[in-house]
Amino acid sequence: MGRPKGSTNKVKVEATPKKPITKLTDAEKTSYRKLTDYLQEVYLDTVGYEPPWNLFMTQIKDIKRDHKIDYDKILQVLKYMIQIEGIDITDRDTLGLIPYYINKTDKYLIDYSATRKAIKEFKYDEKTIVIKPSKQAQRKHKKNEVFD
Repeated sequence: MGRPKGSTNKVKVEATPKKPITKLTDAEKTSYRKLTDYLQEVYLDTVGYEPPWNLFMTQIKDIKRDHKIDYDKILQVLKYMIQIEGIDITDRDTLGLIPYYINKTDKYLIDYSATRKAIKEFKYDEKTIVIKPSKQAQRKHKKNEVFD
């Protein structure tokens, strides 16, 4: 059994269109830099060495794409996770938790903002109240004056 004459083993493969490379704006570059600086600072302070950049950048790219959030939002969520929830990000899978903390971070920031606003708008009326000692308290005090 052979191949029929004139047939080939070639398989026609269609090229997939390449995605256009999008360059970051200056604002995005600044946000990206803040995020990477924060990750590096936390990692160096916690374990004393650089974070696994390839893993982190892949996770961040996926989170950014899947959840339609920017680098600033990712940084907010990371700060909430670390500073408020006390999560240790040196565990390799920690950045995968970012999507689960987006809503918690939003709620925290709204509550925090409302609290700060309420404190700022609070009107404090200072009143001096003079409380005179009762006669009974004065008598007790005189009875206890043993040490003159």
